[in-house]
Amino acid sequence: NIDIKILKKNGFKIALARSLGQISFLKNSGFEIYADYSLNIVNSFSIRLLEELGVKRACLSYELAKYEIAQISSQIETEVVVFSYIPLMINEIRFYQKGEYIKDRIGNKFPLKKTQFDRNEILNTLPLFIDYESVSANIARFDISFCNCEQIMDIINYIDNKIRLKGRYTKGHYERGELL
Repeated sequence: NIDIKILKKNGFKIALARSLGQISFLKNSGFEIYADYSLNIVNSFSIRLLEELGVKRACLSYELAKYEIAQISSQIETEVVVFSYIPLMINEIRFYQKGEYIKDRIGNKFPLKKTQFDRNEILNTLPLFIDYESVSANIARFDISFCNCEQIMDIINYIDNKIRLKGRYTKGHYERGELL
């Protein structure tokens, strides 16, 4: 368990809430709260609920298309993940004990990540990448936590010099058209 008093004593002021249950606990502990993508924020109603709960920033769901992000109205800051290996599944089978990835029947390699509670997170084979300048949100998040040095330098080059990223990636649902 984390001793909140130690964090507060050492100047921590902001906390990332990954579930609804964490919001009131963190708020009552005196933190400014940012809501993570795991809260699956997909519309203005979700944002308003989080505003009422005292959240200051909300990271929108990976599942949203560009036009859906543009339709969300918010009084709080919104954030969109523009680069990340997206988690596909979390389970209690400890695949990570056998290696860094698992393969599917056609040879795709799915990276594995051990979670804080000793669970297994299976990540997408390709990273999500969206041009951050096309996103109608206040904050663009580059999650480089599963990247090697070459990928990180490639991302920095993209940001600094607009040089296209090397390798393959997915745009997820971002450029999906409006469903009629």
